[in-house]
Amino acid sequence: ENCFFCAMAEGYAGDRDANKESAMLCRILSADLASSEMAELASELDAESKPRLLNVENVERVLMAKLSSRALLAEKLKYLRECSKACEEVRRDARYPPPVLQQLPKVHQMIGNYGSLSMTCAELFGHDSVPSDQASACLKSMYDRRELTIFFLDAMANAMEEPDQMA
Repeated sequence: ENCFFCAMAEGYAGDRDANKESAMLCRILSADLASSEMAELASELDAESKPRLLNVENVERVLMAKLSSRALLAEKLKYLRECSKACEEVRRDARYPPPVLQQLPKVHQMIGNYGSLSMTCAELFGHDSVPSDQASACLKSMYDRRELTIFFLDAMANAMEEPDQMA
């Protein structure tokens, strides 16, 4: 016998709608797999015989492509800030089904992780490393101009391995 709560849990745990998840992630990441910026990822998905859809499993690949195309730390952080804002808007709108919305915390933490990596490991994206004093000055300047949300700063702080990395 299936109890009501078991049926509810099954409905929320699985059944991620691939098209809706992709639409949500395209909105959050400002990504279009048909664009030249995403051409390499689209080719990789084709080679892997995977559909040209974004999902939580390939968010990191999108972030790598997006951040690699932005040389300046401020550009990277502004892009990630926009992603963070979009994440919060999507959560508030609740236009997507619960199993898709349940992916938001993972996505937002990845955005924070990549914000931290942008500050501490620019070489990962094929760019010159940014001295920590320059990175913190950039972050402080954006904060002073109210360009960073607490939601985004919290995700970045959670991604930092050592508290003194932010100093």
